[in-house]
Amino acid sequence: ICLERAGALDPELAPAFDALAELWWYLGFFGAMPPRDAFGQSIWYAVRALELDETLAETHALLGMLRKELDYNWAEVDREVGRARQLDSDSPAVRVRYAVSALLPHGRLEEALAEIDGALTRDPLSVFVRWWSGAIAFLARDGERIMEEGERMVVLEPENPLGHWVLGMAHEHEQRLGTALSHLEQAVHLSGRAPFFIGWMAWVLGQAGRRDEVHAILAALGEARKERYVQPFSLALGHIGLGEWDAAFPWMQAAVDERDPLAIPIKSFKFLDPVRDDPRLTSLLRAMHLE
Repeated sequence: ICLERAGALDPELAPAFDALAELWWYLGFFGAMPPRDAFGQSIWYAVRALELDETLAETHALLGMLRKELDYNWAEVDREVGRARQLDSDSPAVRVRYAVSALLPHGRLEEALAEIDGALTRDPLSVFVRWWSGAIAFLARDGERIMEEGERMVVLEPENPLGHWVLGMAHEHEQRLGTALSHLEQAVHLSGRAPFFIGWMAWVLGQAGRRDEVHAILAALGEARKERYVQPFSLALGHIGLGEWDAAFPWMQAAVDERDPLAIPIKSFKFLDPVRDDPRLTSLLRAMHLE
């Protein structure tokens, strides 16, 4: 509301529109509302900000992220993040957005981590940058880095669910499933039971063989989806944890169709290794223009 008032009071204030664009991106990324709606609104504000000031590097980079999320348009992603890097290649926001938009979706994880390292040299206390560091390390299967980032995050912000998510992934990587679940349960609690975290907890519960609990979670998420937006990939994760691929693939297809951001790392998720040759996965990659 404050940002909207700022934009209304000064319609030429480009940073207000940039901030609104970023806020709407967050709402779509973490599933507070349907991604198409949130990202569409975010694009409007980003374009408005750039109409007022074309030199906003972070806004160009954000627009690149949005082209990834909404369109799977990798040429436009490269164009926007390329312009952002021309304007300010050392900006932490630009480096993170370049990493997660132009590198991560294509499986270029080492390059992505190098960009994150660059961002951390400028902003070492940013929990959000460290979250991306842990998330990309999880995709890269770098157990030591996942653990280090998770431990740093919970020191910096003990009540932030993202730190406990990273620690959950770190312990899952080492197959310490009980400890992983403890952290994921904490993430679920701290987030107010956000489906974003519940899906990952269901994935680990499935690996632990707790089928009844997973099916109860999936049933609850399915019912909740009738009333509000719930990311389809969260339901896919529960089925994947149980090895129920025929049930998982329709939810993954829905994730791609609905532009659920959790589908973006599809080329790198380790849990998809058993189905890399499945034509259904190939079809998803083609739909995202990643094949």
